Formats: sequence, C-alpha cells, structure tokens
Amino acid sequence: MRNKTYSQQIADLRKTMRGAQRSSSALIRATAPVLRTVTSQPGSRVIKDHEREALNAMLYIALQAQDMAVLVEDFVGTKFHARKRVYARVIALYCVALFEGIPMLIGATVRSDAVLRAAPQGLALLEAAASLRPIRRKYESLLRVIRNGTIAHRDIDAIKQLETIATIDMLQFLNLISSIYRSVAEIEKSLMHVLNCMSERLSAASTSRASTLTH
Repeated sequence: MRNKTYSQQIADLRKTMRGAQRSSSALIRATAPVLRTVTSQPGSRVIKDHEREALNAMLYIALQAQDMAVLVEDFVGTKFHARKRVYARVIALYCVALFEGIPMLIGATVRSDAVLRAAPQGLALLEAAASLRPIRRKYESLLRVIRNGTIAHRDIDAIKQLETIATIDMLQFLNLISSIYRSVAEIEKSLMHVLNCMSERLSAASTSRASTLTH
C-alpha cells in the first residue's frame, strides 16, 4: 500500500513541478527585461527605489523557485536511494531559505508601496505568501534538523549525522514539496499580476516624462 501511495505521490509531484517550472520561467522572462530597463540610466529616472526593489524581489523569488524545481526533478527521477537522500538534504536547505525569504520579501514589497497595499493584487499576494505559514509550522523543525546536522554545518558527531540522514522519510518529503510548490505557484501567479500593474505604471511614467521633455 505504501509503495502504491509513494508512486501516486511521484506522479502528482511531477504534475505539480511541471506547472511550477512554467510559472517560474514565465516570471523570469517577464521580470528580467523590466528590471534591466529600470536599472539603466533612462529607466532609473522614472522609477522609485521601492519599485526597483520590488522587481528585484520578484526575480529573486522566481530564480530560487526555479533552482529548487531542478533539484526536485532530479530527486523525483533518480532510482538510487543514497542519491535521493543527498537531494533531500539539499532541498531541505532550500526549503528553510524559502520559508524565511519569500514572506519577508513579499511583506517588504507590499508595505513599501501605498498603491499596491490598497490594491486587490497586493492583498492577493499577501494571502498567497501566507499560505506558506502552515507548511512552515508543520515542517520547519524537521527541516532545520536535517539542514543543520547534515548539509549546512554537518554535525561533528558522525553517528548522529548518519542517524539524522536515516530518519528522512521520503513520503513525508514528497508531501512537503508538493505543498510548497502549490503555494509557490499561487505566489508566482500573484507576482505576475503585480508585475503587470507595475509595468503599466512604469509605461505611463515613461510616456509622461517623454512628453515633458519634448515641450
């Protein structure tokens, strides 16, 4: 029964990951050109610092999610148990960073922008980021033990390190990753809506500046 459940989890995760990778790639393709433009000399004159920081946060989140998606794809695809445990430990490192970084970046992005704070897109983004909280509460303690003891710092007690590695439950890990990427997909969808609104504002500001310069 457990093998059947595990196989179903693998199939479900592959489906989730395909969608997540598409979301990350789309957000990267949409955000990077805008950020490059606004960090150039002409762009810097029509954008506020908090808007540039918001664009940077969007690209940062998308890159982090994409990197983790690659690791997860390899984790799911390998048939070698030892290799799965190595991938699981690296993914634990990414998960802890994601739990810490995404809510902080999104909170700062929305708080610094009065227009976004009052807009439905801003509220939707905060709600999407909040969906990570119950996942973090459920798994963070376990992830930190794996992260700190076996990959980030490596416990000097080799037996303890080995025992921590042995406790990694692959089915539980699949549940964790699936939950995270369902939230990440919603976050990236909300970020895309915010990016579209920002692009419209920046386009209007650029048009207004160009008009002023020609008069």
